[in-house]
Amino acid sequence: MWISCRRASELVSEGMERPLTLMERISLKIHELICPPCVECDKQLHDLHTIVSHMDEHISDNGHEGPCLSDQARKSIEIAVQQEK
Repeated sequence: MWISCRRASELVSEGMERPLTLMERISLKIHELICPPCVECDKQLHDLHTIVSHMDEHISDNGHEGPCLSDQARKSIEIAVQQEK
């Protein structure tokens, strides 16, 4: 099953939050076989996920709690993400 680059990146992101179904994994692998830029995007998303995870650990280790972004910054990001969809 062919999927778009946008769907491939969504699946990569979703795969970090939940197990992908067999069909989703197959579709993603087929797409990545024919789309090297998506392979690079996949790598970058995983790297970003790893960095953010380490940041969370670092913040917890330093005793800081709560979000690092202001409410206004968080809202701006949410709006930008919604506009991308």
